Amino acid sequence: MTPSDTRRPPTRRNRRPGRPRARVLGVVGSAALLLAAYIVFANPARGGDHYASALTAWSIATTGSADLSPFVQPREPLWFFEVGDQVLTNRFAGAVLYAVPFYAVADLFTDRFTMWPGIVAASACATAAVLLMWAALLPLGRRVALGAAAVFGLGTATFAVSADTQWSHAPAQAALAGAVLALTRGRLGWAGVALGLAVAVRPHLAVAAVAIGAWMAVAARSWTPALRIWAGCVPGVLVLLTYNGAVHDRFWPTNGLERSADDVSWGGSGGGEGLAALPENLLGTLASPGRGVLVLYPVLVLLAFWLPAAWRRATPAERAAAVGGLGYLVAQLTLNRYSGGWWFFGSRLTIEPLTLAFPLLVRAWTAVPPGRWRLASWLLLGWGTVTHVLGGISRQPSPDTGVLDDPWTFYDPWVVATMQGPWVSALVLGLSAAAFAVGSWALVSWRHPDDRRNPDEVHDVQRT
Repeated sequence: MTPSDTRRPPTRRNRRPGRPRARVLGVVGSAALLLAAYIVFANPARGGDHYASALTAWSIATTGSADLSPFVQPREPLWFFEVGDQVLTNRFAGAVLYAVPFYAVADLFTDRFTMWPGIVAASACATAAVLLMWAALLPLGRRVALGAAAVFGLGTATFAVSADTQWSHAPAQAALAGAVLALTRGRLGWAGVALGLAVAVRPHLAVAAVAIGAWMAVAARSWTPALRIWAGCVPGVLVLLTYNGAVHDRFWPTNGLERSADDVSWGGSGGGEGLAALPENLLGTLASPGRGVLVLYPVLVLLAFWLPAAWRRATPAERAAAVGGLGYLVAQLTLNRYSGGWWFFGSRLTIEPLTLAFPLLVRAWTAVPPGRWRLASWLLLGWGTVTHVLGGISRQPSPDTGVLDDPWTFYDPWVVATMQGPWVSALVLGLSAAAFAVGSWALVSWRHPDDRRNPDEVHDVQRT
């Protein structure tokens, strides 16, 4: 027996001191830096459904009422409508209530409305989503989890949309990431609670909750997992219905969408509504230059070849989450246009589906073999990450510029580069050129390891 074999296993007494504390400090510090980045590069501009959510949260925090008649005119397009002598917004409970505590704190310092408390709330939820996703990915390895969480936080619409202002996406992402974490840990009841909170934010996420429960039941050949998940959803659903009953005097969670959407002229914003428009919306979501995920996240094209292998290796929880994301995407593209509107970078309507499918996509990434395919995946991932970081930092122009009429007629990164000043253009073009040069050189000069060992030796012998 060598001396090294006589070492005692780590215990509480002889374990290296400070290491767990250093890890905790590293996680907390990284989260603080991410939160700061989200807040610094946020968009305080008013307008859109995020403005309606923020104004309602401020009104509840300061007056105790969701009535906006002292602040806005009724029948403004899409987001406000008149009920009796009140003016209400059609934003759902979770999209409003998650920012109320932040506006209550801000009310201690100012009595004027501002978007910043809602921005801080969205940034906090987005940061929580990244941390929860990191924890959910730890079974794939610490380095993989750390890198994937960084991409999830900065190289996707989490940065460019969710944390940008008080959208409903940030709390929905936080809830869904919590559900994914609970599923991977086998905490089905808590997964249901998280899914219920997501439903309170975006009610059609109920499709994902139903699909996840059903898939877990099929995988376990028992209804028990489904019942545990669906029972956990009840508190969130009750929050949604209670808010609707208190504010809108009815429990059906449409919040006036059917009464106000007819007043909106969408023009050529991309896509349509209903089952008849679903094929167009699916095609635009996948391939349109302005909103297509295969264009904005080009690494998905390569990962598609390794998805079957990832599916075979995936856990039932990862498969269930991905199936839930797919079901929600179909529901989302049936109810909404694939463009998702304007004034933001990237694909907004795919935020929640990509959050649910993210562990499966990361597993597909780990299945890519070393060599030229792994290098190609790094380059594609780098391009998508860089463009989303720049898209989150800069501002996309409004429809008044005439370049956003149809997502098939513009490419989002190019719009950001050309419309936001010379430094963004130089950065985008410079990084694009560098990525192309490095990728071309690497793919051309790469040789099989056997060829490097002895170029004159024949390694592939045809069998007779």
